[in-house]
Amino acid sequence: MNADDAARRWIDGWTRGWRDHDTEPIAALYTDDAVFVSAPNREHQAPAEYAAWAFAQEDAVELWFAEPVVAEDAAA
Repeated sequence: MNADDAARRWIDGWTRGWRDHDTEPIAALYTDDAVFVSAPNREHQAPAEYAAWAFAQEDAVELWFAEPVVAEDAAA
């Protein structure tokens, strides 16, 4: 998978997860041993655990991502 496809897959997974309050599309983006840190000094969590925690804190979300910036084998 090239960097552009990977960035778009990541955007799609997070978008579907947040929109539907579903941790599965988010968890599918990471390896089983991935550690997610959403902010400095916050507890490390699995990505799905972070998403479930965040979903419980909100009623509505307006989510958007900018167009990814891709160069060779990296994206931001």
